[in-house]
Amino acid sequence: MDNLRTNTFGIIVLNHNGLDDTLECLNSILSLELIPNEIVLIDNGSTDGSQDMFINKFSNDGRITLFFLENNTGYAAGNNVGINYLLKRDVDIICILNNDTIVGSDFLKALRDCLKPGSLNHIATPKILCADGQTIWSTGERIFYPLLISQTKKGKPDKDGLKTWQNINGITGCAMTVRREVFECIGMFDEKYFAYVEDVDFCKRAVDAGFKFTLCPLSVIIHKVARTTGNLSAAQLYLKTRNRAYFIKKNIAPIYWGLAYGWYLMLNIFWILRSIFRKDIKAINAVKSGMIDFLRGKMGRGNVEFFI
Repeated sequence: MDNLRTNTFGIIVLNHNGLDDTLECLNSILSLELIPNEIVLIDNGSTDGSQDMFINKFSNDGRITLFFLENNTGYAAGNNVGINYLLKRDVDIICILNNDTIVGSDFLKALRDCLKPGSLNHIATPKILCADGQTIWSTGERIFYPLLISQTKKGKPDKDGLKTWQNINGITGCAMTVRREVFECIGMFDEKYFAYVEDVDFCKRAVDAGFKFTLCPLSVIIHKVARTTGNLSAAQLYLKTRNRAYFIKKNIAPIYWGLAYGWYLMLNIFWILRSIFRKDIKAINAVKSGMIDFLRGKMGRGNVEFFI
């Protein structure tokens, strides 16, 4: 196997009760012909036996650095542990990778080429495919930040024409690869979010600082889709409801607040009506609690445990 000598590359994988997915993800990374300089595995307070398995399997593996967090600190704080470690290790390129992904053979090499010095790119996404390997899950986004709405290629078939997808200004935290100077300039993830919207917040700060985004179409991963809190779960509704309001307050100029919060309230009404139709009391309470906790300034983990 060839290892990187210059333009060093580190990967962070965050695990929370996702042992099987995480092992499959790590195996795909370790199977690459070109392996990263650093692989950081962070267990975020798992209770499914993940920590014991990681100790038994990787404690003597010099390719992987292990961190064990006592409690589930969320996506933002958990990944920040790895980012901070890799910055101290003088790593040039840092990839934050979901544990429910499988990387393709050219994943690392293509990303490294996209972000090489002189490329004018600072943040990159691979082409992220759904489990069928034929449908786009993400190739980056064109986000209108005041309304948090975006133009994407999600759900479209993977065709060569998608290689021309340009002018993106947002990248999902599922597989976000960042040059170190971005973190040095704008900081890491905002831990007040706990989970959801922190990647959008990071991208907005990067856009404001003048950093450039790119799609690396030759770098391909498979994403098994959100397994940590469930697709459109009550926990997801709670966190997204609360965090979208916080994002607007933090990142959008007050002159646009009428537009931004008006759209935000319309979305919340939609989710409440949808939940009433489905007789989903837990989802209704999740949206209501999300709005109330934002007004109370109750960020971080908040009341998410009530909706898991």
